[in-house]
Amino acid sequence: MNEKILRKAGILLAAICLALIMIVPALADRSYADGEAATTITATTKWTPYHSQAAIAKGQFTGYTIKMPANGKLYVRARSYTIDPNTGSVSAGYVFTKLYNSKQSQISDNGTGLTLQNDPSSGGTYYVVKKGTYYLGFAPDADNRNVEFTIKYAKLTLPTNTKKSKALTLKRGKAYKTGYVPLGAVQTQWFKVKQTKTKKLWFYVNTKGIKDYGGTNTRGIKITAYVGKKKLGTKKVNYAMAGPIKITYSTKKGYAKKGTYYFKVETFNKYTGGSYKVKIGK
Repeated sequence: MNEKILRKAGILLAAICLALIMIVPALADRSYADGEAATTITATTKWTPYHSQAAIAKGQFTGYTIKMPANGKLYVRARSYTIDPNTGSVSAGYVFTKLYNSKQSQISDNGTGLTLQNDPSSGGTYYVVKKGTYYLGFAPDADNRNVEFTIKYAKLTLPTNTKKSKALTLKRGKAYKTGYVPLGAVQTQWFKVKQTKTKKLWFYVNTKGIKDYGGTNTRGIKITAYVGKKKLGTKKVNYAMAGPIKITYSTKKGYAKKGTYYFKVETFNKYTGGSYKVKIGK
C-alpha cells in the first residue's frame, strides 16, 4: 500500500515539475547568478550607484529587474574587468547586454558589446522603451570577469501620429521632425504634406538614431508613400545607411501633382528602437 502511494506521489510530483517547466518562459541564453534576478532597480534621472557581480563566466547573463517610471530612454553604462591579485592592475573587457520585456521575451537582439574602459562613465548605450518592468542582462566577454553597471533614464513623449487620421504635417524646407520608436513591437507613424501645385517632391530620412543591438543590418524603417489611397511605393532604410537619404516621389514625368501625400513609417521589427528624422525638401 505504501509503495503504491509513494509511486503515485512520485508521478504527481514529476507532472507538477513538467508543468512548471512548460509555463516558465524559455530563456536558455540567460541565467542568473546569486539570485540577482530578484534585485529590482528603479531608474531615476540620475545615475544609480554601481551594481556589481563578481567572477561571471563568459556568456553567462546576470539579470536584474528594471523599473521604468515613464516612457523614455533607459541609459546603461557597464564594464567587465579582472584585477591581477599580484599587481593590482585592472584589465578591462566588453560587456554584452540584453533587454527583455515584462513577459521575459527578449526585445533587444543578441546583445551589444559595450566598448568601455576602466571607467564606466566612458561610454554606454540606451534603449527607448515604454513605462513598465524590464529585465536587463549582462555577460562578460571572457571567463571570471567582474561586471559593474549603472543606469538612468530620460523621459520622452512618444509620438501620437500612429494612425493615418493623426498624420503629422510636414512643411517644405522646415527642420527635421523626430520620431522615437520604442522596442518591443513594430511601430507605425504617419506624416503628410500638402502639394498646392505640381512640383518635385523630396522626402528626406535620417536613421542615425536607430540603435543596432544585434550587430546586423536588420534594424531600420520602411517608408510607404500614398497620394489619396494610391500607393506610390515603399523604400527601406536600415540603420547602417544613416543618412540623410533623399527619396523622390512623382506622379507624372518626375513631378508630383497637386494633392495630399501621406508617408507611413514602420520599423522593420520589434528589435528596432531609437529614433529617426524626416523632412520635406524645398
